[in-house]
Amino acid sequence: MAIIRLVRKRSVAVALFVLTAAVAAAKDTHEPDAQGSPAAGKTPAPPPMVDDPIDVLYRRSLLMDETGEPVATIRLMEGQTTIRVRVPSGRLAITPRSAPDEPVRRIKAPSGTTVVLSLIEHSPGAVLRFPIVAELPAGMISHAAVVEEVARWRNRGHEVRLETVGSVFGLGGEVLDNRRVLVLLDGPGSIGWAREAAEEASSYLMQSPVFHEVRTERPSASIGVSDSEGSVLAVADGHVLIEVRGGEVVEVLGVEHSVGYARHGREDRLFEGSLHVVVDDLGLSLVNEVAVEKMLRGIVPAETYASAHIEALKAQAVATRTDILAKVGVRHQADPALICAETHCQVYRGVGAAVGTTDDAILSTAGEVLVGDGGRLIDAVYSAMCGGHTESNETVWGTPPDPVLRGRLDLPVEGKWLRFAAGIGEAELEKWLAEDPPSWCRLASVGSNSRHRWTRSFTAEQIDGLVSSLGVGSIRAIEPLGRGVSGRVRGVRVTGTGGEAVVRRELPVRRLFDNLPSGMFVVRVEEDEKGLPVSFVFEGGGWGHGVGMCQTGAIGMAEHGHAYRSILRHYYNGAEVQSICR
Repeated sequence: MAIIRLVRKRSVAVALFVLTAAVAAAKDTHEPDAQGSPAAGKTPAPPPMVDDPIDVLYRRSLLMDETGEPVATIRLMEGQTTIRVRVPSGRLAITPRSAPDEPVRRIKAPSGTTVVLSLIEHSPGAVLRFPIVAELPAGMISHAAVVEEVARWRNRGHEVRLETVGSVFGLGGEVLDNRRVLVLLDGPGSIGWAREAAEEASSYLMQSPVFHEVRTERPSASIGVSDSEGSVLAVADGHVLIEVRGGEVVEVLGVEHSVGYARHGREDRLFEGSLHVVVDDLGLSLVNEVAVEKMLRGIVPAETYASAHIEALKAQAVATRTDILAKVGVRHQADPALICAETHCQVYRGVGAAVGTTDDAILSTAGEVLVGDGGRLIDAVYSAMCGGHTESNETVWGTPPDPVLRGRLDLPVEGKWLRFAAGIGEAELEKWLAEDPPSWCRLASVGSNSRHRWTRSFTAEQIDGLVSSLGVGSIRAIEPLGRGVSGRVRGVRVTGTGGEAVVRRELPVRRLFDNLPSGMFVVRVEEDEKGLPVSFVFEGGGWGHGVGMCQTGAIGMAEHGHAYRSILRHYYNGAEVQSICR
């Protein structure tokens, strides 16, 4: 697979012209310039050095290796004060970034050497934040649709502007489009303003908007490079490149992972490609620069069961490859990497996680991606177990309805469960959970039925502690604020002795109640003789957000004779597999 020059076909050029006109119609004098700071009254910054490694990391596009393979950057961890790296075999080449007036210096270390990188004299940068109130796929919208969305928010009294993220790019002679037009609330961009503006907008969205970040100043620091004995080898200006010759791997000791989850911890991990240690706003980031096909070796087995049926593993490989490319230039706008190694983007554990079965699935589907109308890369999201019914994207994230990501029954034989085909409403959810239909994910030989249907119980005191940050006193009731087609909540209203509060979006609700497995649940309150809550019992189904491919369901389908293309068509409505190999 190779990256070809950027292809601009007539249809793409027309689409770009339409979007440019729409964006221009909505922009005002606060539109940021290419450096991310307000353009009015500002002197343009000098162009960056083309070969500056920090500039390369902040670019929002794929890289290319010497063979023409697409290469991406993935952040392994951030906010570190110390990073320890070791090369098991081969020689480690360390290149500290020099000051502009100093020569480039390279340090070579023999196999077995442990190198310690430490933060020195750190200065955080600056970022502007703007709430995203709408996100429109650029390849599927018209000028009128953009103008209408802008007018809707201005009629509500909000100043808005547009930002196009992502790009149109060529791979293997095919034109792929992952652009999105973001409708942003406009203002000073401070974190205080952004939070207030997001809270005000949430009443229209039934969710709390996420932020589009625009970096106006990069962080800076010196990075000390030492051996395991503490002897200083070099001091770098904000960046260190670490490479191993001859295709060997690099071991990173104590990689922090699963931040914000119960499984949060540290683990020694092996990585192919090269490593970048670069300054971020909180400390040091560790970034892996690696070919996309090699990156898949550390993602696919981390995202599914490596022992699964080969057709399910192929489906996972295609979905993962698509998801990586769809995120290029879209996520982490203010960060020195394209994607991250956490559930926010893709769980990535490096080459040490590679398994023969998943390697075979990656190789046999090399270069295959999922596309929708007009060659648009789809949002190939997935979750562990849908519980018998997948969910539509707008329920979970509040984004415009995506025709590819429609919630649907996930059953081999629908039969009497056809009554749930139009959706699982508030009145039907208890019956749906109790009947526990034989969905594809329940029929799979891997996974657990305790994930398909689950119960979580909390005492009244425990619930009060979990939601204490809401400031509503002792909890008396937890009510859903609407549900999606699968019965997953859009938000909840928590009522207590001191008032009530609203928590919007499925993931914040799950996290509020000690990381519930999914948003497909009902709450049963057990009371004492005085009518006061004694316990709150959450009865639910599924594991994860439920949008897109059900990973366990894909295994069930594969085990019952479905090939990977059939599986992908089932979960991604209207999408087709396309090869981008030359």
